[in-house]
Amino acid sequence: MSSTDDRNKDSHRQILRSSFIIGGASVINILVGLLRIKVVAVLLGPAGVGLIGICLLYTSDAADE
Repeated sequence: MSSTDDRNKDSHRQILRSSFIIGGASVINILVGLLRIKVVAVLLGPAGVGLIGICLLYTSDAADE
């Protein structure tokens, strides 16, 4: 019975560890995206950010079809 409990604890620990890794990667991805937008906004200004938004919209629409 102890062997089954150990396997369950190891399984839960592995699931929790994997969840933290995926969550941490998502947070890093969001922060990098915000930093990228900030750099583009400083370099290109509001009009440049708008143009990039329009380009991304069209490319995502083209990818969906």
